[in-house]
Parts: sequence; C-alpha cells; structure tokens
Amino acid sequence: MIIQPQSLAGRFDVIFALAVFQREPHKVEEIETQDLSSRYRFDRFDAAVKKLVHRLKPGGILCVIHSQYRIEDSSAIEDLEPLRQSPESPGPFFGCDGRRLVNATAQTVFRKND
Repeated sequence: MIIQPQSLAGRFDVIFALAVFQREPHKVEEIETQDLSSRYRFDRFDAAVKKLVHRLKPGGILCVIHSQYRIEDSSAIEDLEPLRQSPESPGPFFGCDGRRLVNATAQTVFRKND
C-alpha cells in the first residue's frame, strides 16, 4: 500500500521510501543538472524526512533508495544511525545547497535511536 506522508498516522517499525525523494530523475541526468534547487529544494526533502522519522518507533528502520539528497545530510540524522550492512546508493546526489556532489554515495538503511 502506498501512503502519502501527510496521511500517516501512528508509529511504524519500518518505513520504506523507494524513489520518493527525487524529482524528474531521468531529466536531471539527461541534462546533467548541476543545481537541483530550482526543481526540488533541500528544505522540502529535509522536512519530509523529519516527518517520516517522527513516525518511526524507537529502534525502527528507515530505508531510503533512489533519493537525490542524502539522509546523512538531513537534520533527522541526529535521531538515526546507519546500519553497518546498509548498502550504499551511488547517486547522483546533491548537497544542502542544491549543487551536485562529486563521487558521493549514501547509506540506504537507518535505525532510529531509542
């Protein structure tokens, strides 16, 4: 079942966000976008991640795959820790300022701190 973030109620053991935190990925790659901020600002990503993390139970798992920003750069990272066996995602990724990061990777699976 797909649930919009604003419709979430309750607390969850696991939340999967698969290809949720990206905008026009094929177009971004096709024209080799260097600054994503006009299409998708970091603050929107950050706010959405914080809402999802708020809905996780302590010890809950957040799995984010195919994102244009990294969870590690979000303000929610203070409540998360990447799992050691978490596969890395190759990107492309953009920094908090919306600019493309060079050779950046990101973790994909995080555990919410107790």
